[in-house]
Amino acid sequence: NTIYYTMKKPIIRTFCIAICLFIFCPTFGQKTNVLTDLDVCLNPSDKETRVIDSNIEWKEDISARTLMSSTYYSNDGQIKTRQSTRPINYYNDNGELLAIDAKLHPIESGGYAALDQPYPTYLDINGQMSLTLNDIERITFGSNCKINGQKINTEFNVQKDMSALFNAIPGIEKQIKFRENGVKYNYILSEPLVSGQSEVVFSEEIILPKGYKTTSFSIKR
Repeated sequence: NTIYYTMKKPIIRTFCIAICLFIFCPTFGQKTNVLTDLDVCLNPSDKETRVIDSNIEWKEDISARTLMSSTYYSNDGQIKTRQSTRPINYYNDNGELLAIDAKLHPIESGGYAALDQPYPTYLDINGQMSLTLNDIERITFGSNCKINGQKINTEFNVQKDMSALFNAIPGIEKQIKFRENGVKYNYILSEPLVSGQSEVVFSEEIILPKGYKTTSFSIKR
């Protein structure tokens, strides 16, 4: 399946086209309501501590975790709890309750993945992105990407915020940002269209698992 995005003039400033691709379990969302005044790292990795200042050190009580909350104790006797309206922890295949971490980390294949969440996301070394549908199936975006028929550069740099940045073609960058159970990416135009060029066409292929298909629909405004 190939998807085409067309952008027409006028173009006079740097701007981006945002293509949002999200796969979510219905019980998951992006909004978090923190009910306590918690100024520590809200979701540290297991067995890890965070130093807030020179005198106070906070550590999570892993045994007190629930799907919706995490509790922290300081070395001076304080207790703080993060309480959320959606899960901030999840059960892995071994039944362990772990903290959700949507940040990318290097994996053995040479790419990156955010594995510590119910539906892991992946960034392959060829620039393709994958979203997990279940234990064995993924949907893959960003295959055979072209801009006006020209294949884009698939080499990327991972930024400090763990987003990925491509110099797609001269004057156009591709930025990928990974979120919990989802991914968003932008094409960023840093130059106006060349004289005589009336539009830019972005195309890419989506790889679907067996039995899945794409359908078209219209959005009324």
